[in-house]
Parts: sequence; structure tokens; C-alpha cells
Amino acid sequence: MKLSKLRIKNFRAIGPGNEEKGIEINMMSSDIIFILGKNNAGKSSILNAYDAFINNLTMQENDFYGKNLKLQIEIEIELEADSDEERQLGFFDQNGITSIRKIWVWKTDPDNCSEISTFILFAGDWRKVDEKKDNDLKRLQKEFPETIWIRGMTTSQETVNNLKKLVQKVVLQSLKDKQEYFEAG
Repeated sequence: MKLSKLRIKNFRAIGPGNEEKGIEINMMSSDIIFILGKNNAGKSSILNAYDAFINNLTMQENDFYGKNLKLQIEIEIELEADSDEERQLGFFDQNGITSIRKIWVWKTDPDNCSEISTFILFAGDWRKVDEKKDNDLKRLQKEFPETIWIRGMTTSQETVNNLKKLVQKVVLQSLKDKQEYFEAG
């Protein structure tokens, strides 16, 4: 599965933008995406937003743009299916594309925390889904592309260690998935 678009609104350094739509990044169907830019340009905000999206992280006060808790954080991804198996999850249109949007709002009672809602685009309409109950969505989320953070000025050994950890994680997940498949069959 490939990440083809990422849209972020009101998250950390990324405000509402022009026309209140936030920013939209087109990924050009690449397997590898690099984010380069000057200091304080929002690179980390982009990666942290995607990380919050795929891991359903709770937002803190400083995650809201300008610490304005009246705003809602919106993060939306568009995914392209790479295989027929992915297309059969039921979320993809005839072109193998799906969009998922998550919205965080601040709740002041009683815990002062953020609340997340998830929506999936079906036939042009956004529908709210319950991530805890929707098994197809859980399967889809396991396939979300992962981020690899290689910060500037790392040593070659740090880069090798980061890549080794990623490969180990992918291999272990693949083995776990195969074991679950054989146990279920």
C-alpha cells in the first residue's frame, strides 16, 4: 500500500492555511519519500502528524496550532492499494484509492484530553467508523506505510542501526502474520 496524499490542518506548526484547508502533500506514488527543508519549516510536524494518525495518538495542548484548543486537528491520508488482497478490504474504490480522515477535538471535562473520530470516504461521502470494532479497518491500519526518522547529521552507524531495527520489525511482523494465518486455517 502506498501513501499518495497527506493533508494536515491545525497541527503544531501547520495552521489552517489558505481557504482553511491546511496543507496537502502529494506523494507521487513513490516507495520512498524524503522531506527536506530549513529549520522550523514544519518537517517534524508533518512526520509527527502522520505518526499520530497511524498510531491513534492522543493530542496534547501543544499539538493544537497556536495552542488554540478551540480548533480541531484534521489529518487525512489517501492510500493506493498495491494488491488485490488490499483492494478486497472493502475500503478502496474501483481505482484502488481510499481516503481516511481523523479529527481530534479538545475535551475540557474531566480529563483535559483530546478525543479522536475516524471517517472513511465511501462513494463520495464521509462515514464515521468505530476503529475499535471495525476489524477490516484494523487490518488496513496494519498495512499503513511506516515512517523512518533519519535526522540530519546522524553517523553512518546510527543510520545502519535505524535500518536494522526497521528490517527486524518488518520481518517479525511478517512472521507473526503468517503464524496467525496458519493458526486460523
